[in-house]
Amino acid sequence: MKNLITNNLGWKIMSLLIAAAIWFAIMNIADPVVTETFSGIPVRVLNDEVITSRGYQYTIETGEKVDVVCKGKRSIVYSLSSSDFSAYADFNTLNSMYMAGIVVECDADVTSDIILSPRTENMAIKLEDQQTAPFSVRVELGGKVRDGYYYNGVSLSSSLIQITGAASQVAAVREVVAYVNIDGQSETFTADSELIAYNDNGEAIDSMKLNFSQNTIAVTVEIYRAKAVDIEVVTKGTPYTGYYVEKVEYAPQSVMIAAPEEVLAGMNKLTVELDVSGLSRSIETQVALSELLAGEYANTAFPLDEQAYIGVAATIVPFIEKTLEVREQDIQIKNVGEGLEATMFTMTGQTVTLRGVESAIEGLAVEDLDLYVDLEGCPAGTYSRQLCSDNLKDAEISSGSVMVRLSVKEEQKTGN
Repeated sequence: MKNLITNNLGWKIMSLLIAAAIWFAIMNIADPVVTETFSGIPVRVLNDEVITSRGYQYTIETGEKVDVVCKGKRSIVYSLSSSDFSAYADFNTLNSMYMAGIVVECDADVTSDIILSPRTENMAIKLEDQQTAPFSVRVELGGKVRDGYYYNGVSLSSSLIQITGAASQVAAVREVVAYVNIDGQSETFTADSELIAYNDNGEAIDSMKLNFSQNTIAVTVEIYRAKAVDIEVVTKGTPYTGYYVEKVEYAPQSVMIAAPEEVLAGMNKLTVELDVSGLSRSIETQVALSELLAGEYANTAFPLDEQAYIGVAATIVPFIEKTLEVREQDIQIKNVGEGLEATMFTMTGQTVTLRGVESAIEGLAVEDLDLYVDLEGCPAGTYSRQLCSDNLKDAEISSGSVMVRLSVKEEQKTGN
């Protein structure tokens, strides 16, 4: 058996190939008649005003699409596709069962060479009362604006539209959507968007079944440019007695802000106020950038990142004290009246206490203070005065009293 198959195998294969080639040649030459089915051809409705003019609407129960059987020569039939066919149902031919015949035509120039038979011969409809209802329009955006720009909402040329149709079709409308593509946009623009009705399943309802009071709606999309704006944090109020704000740290140092050009032009920095009133310990907080902008710019400026916030930390520490010994030669006596001379009582163990910010006090020596007592307007006599210094910043000085005696100069006595 094996030898029977393998004997002269090459000649046998060649014979098969030659036979197949001859068969294909005969088929192409003969061009036999074939039958092909083309599916899903939409059926147009003609003259539906015979129904709508009487205040009715209709829904199509069968015959919305049709399959057609095409018979003809193989070379012709196989050159066609579903798009080469059209179909219609003329409501002028409606019978008492509300059925109209479906006519299928071939749009290619081969009509005389083929025979067409629609699988569904009639379109069947159901009459319904006509209904009109108002619907709001939801805008659906596609894509994203260009980097560095901010989408700030939309406005519509009309807030409501009216939809008319068969009661069941109008009742099936869940929402009406206008789609707008914003991909790559960098400025405010207006687009005429087609309106599409959707049912509860999120499926688009055939627009041929509904009549809109307007088929498109003008949608204006507001888009702002953004720029980097510096952040500044300032404190307000006074910490608890004996405490001060040593330092304030925050991040980020700048943020991207979007706004109309006239607002953006005058925006150089954003100021964050941190209330430290009565505090005796360090604090950390977060400030929502959107809230900061809403308060300062009345909803005319927006963060490019809507979730952005500013982290702020304030270090609050107690004042430090430093005590320095003072000698008589460390003290000046200022504003001694004319004809008077000042004598400071001998000082023993005199000190001054400095109290304030560590950075302002550390490293200070008595010589740096330029201590003095002020006797402006004082006549001859003995006075008790506190030591003063004009060289201190972010600190205060306290000391015991210094006794100074003002007396008339000897030459003044002699002259009198």
